[in-house]
Amino acid sequence: ELTSGLSQEKIRERFEELDNLFTPNEHANNPIPDDGISHQLSPDQLEKRRVKLMELFAANRVDLTQQDDGVLSVNSVVFISPPYTVNHCTGSNVVVLNRVKNLVRGIDF
Repeated sequence: ELTSGLSQEKIRERFEELDNLFTPNEHANNPIPDDGISHQLSPDQLEKRRVKLMELFAANRVDLTQQDDGVLSVNSVVFISPPYTVNHCTGSNVVVLNRVKNLVRGIDF
């Protein structure tokens, strides 16, 4: 074995980052299943959810940006679509996706 377990993990993460550079945005290609929540929320309620998520991610020092279509992006790797629930998180980097989902689970809308 040429590398330690920690080094192997770092190498795997680097490969995932490189893969993400050359993979189209996940949220654009895979429609998110409709759970009916977005139809039940007013635009004001969706905005409050978005603001809460932005504050939560800022408090955890995670860069979160909003795209023109209302989708929130974590470093262009993970995407959170309205109504901003765990079921609306997508991304090809499993490690980052799981971390984002854990943060979203922790918020009380």
